[in-house]
Amino acid sequence: MTGRLPVKKRTARGNTAYSHCAASITFSVRTNPGSVIGAGLGVFGLRDLGAGTVATTLRHMLRAGGDPHGRNVLRQDVVGHVRVRAAEPVALQVDGEHLGSHRDVRFRAVTGALRVVV
Repeated sequence: MTGRLPVKKRTARGNTAYSHCAASITFSVRTNPGSVIGAGLGVFGLRDLGAGTVATTLRHMLRAGGDPHGRNVLRQDVVGHVRVRAAEPVALQVDGEHLGSHRDVRFRAVTGALRVVV
């Protein structure tokens, strides 16, 4: 992630002014640290999207050796399949492709279906 960070400076008259400098920042975010490529799907979700839950979970994920956990975190690091059901149809996208609206969707891990280069 590349961004601009504010820099606080004192002017000749003693006033505070802010300027920006360009900086390159890299973060490693791990929602499912126990996932292994080829072992299955990693599932991650939050029961609550309130500021407190999101901030706490982000803090866990951004910490070295990040391991998000807590009563509002839904996480399974390796599962063979996932079924998502909704009361109303929900728009579904996979890799940026719109696949229509669905109420019941199943995802499954297929060993060896993709070649992953690390």
